[in-house]
Amino acid sequence: MAPGYGLAKNGPLSQVQSGMVFSCMVGTIAAVGVVSADAAWAAVRVCRGHVTSDVGSAAREIEAKRAAIRDWTRKAKSAQIPHPSWRIANLKVLRCVPYGGRFDCVAHAVPCTIKQKPPPRRPRKLAPPADGNAVDT
Repeated sequence: MAPGYGLAKNGPLSQVQSGMVFSCMVGTIAAVGVVSADAAWAAVRVCRGHVTSDVGSAAREIEAKRAAIRDWTRKAKSAQIPHPSWRIANLKVLRCVPYGGRFDCVAHAVPCTIKQKPPPRRPRKLAPPADGNAVDT
């Protein structure tokens, strides 16, 4: 046997070793499948129509960008998105141009929010009392 690998001297795996490798692969795939299925229930991203900010103007470009994104967020809230975030918005465009010693910026994107969606709950069966006497409620 090769040291540390558990391989047969001739190279191919023995039947026992190949069975063990197959079992490990199946177990790993099953575990990943379970994790992936649970992750699908965690949250849903919901997006609604395009929103464009008013022009954000400032002496520095970063300040003008922040002003445009703040206005975009305000408008996205009025578009019925409860907690809009520029970070998770879709189709984002943030354009700035220098104008008269200042910067003018406009933000345009589709606002999105994350809605939690818990997995459906199964009704639980209550165990009968240990003494066997049912309690009327």
